[in-house]
Amino acid sequence: MLCLYLATKVTEEPRKQRDIINVGYKLAHPDSTFLPISSSTLSALRITLTQGELILMRALGFNVTVDLPHAWIASTLYGMLWWERNGQPPDDTEIVDIRAKIVAGTAWAVANAVVERGLVDKEPARLIAAACIYIAMDNHGEKLPAKSLDEWADIWAKTTGRRIEAVRVLIEKSVDVPLVIEQFNIQYDRKPHSLTGK
Repeated sequence: MLCLYLATKVTEEPRKQRDIINVGYKLAHPDSTFLPISSSTLSALRITLTQGELILMRALGFNVTVDLPHAWIASTLYGMLWWERNGQPPDDTEIVDIRAKIVAGTAWAVANAVVERGLVDKEPARLIAAACIYIAMDNHGEKLPAKSLDEWADIWAKTTGRRIEAVRVLIEKSVDVPLVIEQFNIQYDRKPHSLTGK
């Protein structure tokens, strides 16, 4: 309940304490009614929630921002497509861009698994994103766009100061990548190693 309350504040979707407490209370006590405003239980839970928030914020060092790889996946792939077109924006109707969306979806699924396992604290988000793209491109057998995987890995290494392979190995040791990709393919009814237009 506490983390949910803090998350609503951080994401600028604030909810009233009473609403968070009532939902949490209702989940814990399904047979009871919602707590009335004048309830002593509601007052006690509000105090507890406020104190817990302060303790959690202190534990986090008042830093509630986390750089996630997802935005980097989107911007990196967009930049790769932009590069291939010599400065022309990508077109969603072209086969290469449809394939890029599939690679992006696979990379996104791998990034979700990385975040779930807490690896975002171990490496910079843009490096994790590049490794997720690398894994996705490798899985789909893609040369996307204009360069081989090794050429892109060299470019990423120059911009990040670290080899993508090291991060890729970390991800593959911590995440069951084949299972994540299989679940992604099932969810979107795709055959492994098969992209539209190939």
